[in-house]
Amino acid sequence: MAVGVTLYKAVVGPLSLQHNFQITIPNLPGASGYLGSI
Repeated sequence: MAVGVTLYKAVVGPLSLQHNFQITIPNLPGASGYLGSI
């Protein structure tokens, strides 16, 4: 889950917490691929 927490912070941190909370959860698989491609 450490990766998920890091990913969550990476996605939500620079953006709006309330706005992206609902977006981050269903997009975890895609976001993981994005994070891995950096």
